Amino acid sequence: MSTIKHKVSFILLLSVLLLLGGCWNKRELNELAIVTAVGVDKSDELFEISVQIVNPSQVASNKATGIQVPVFTYHA
Repeated sequence: MSTIKHKVSFILLLSVLLLLGGCWNKRELNELAIVTAVGVDKSDELFEISVQIVNPSQVASNKATGIQVPVFTYHA
């Protein structure tokens, strides 16, 4: 009787883990900012930081639209 309880408990636990392990916190690729390059420059006493970010929707498409560029560069 004890082994049947253990088997049922194991199957129940396994099924719960498989059902609850889904994409509950998923993020689409086009919602993320993927940094491909970071640059730090020193001018006088200040630092200038440049970050290059990929636009995933533009990179993934087979045809270039010409409206959007595949990367953005931000300076601060």
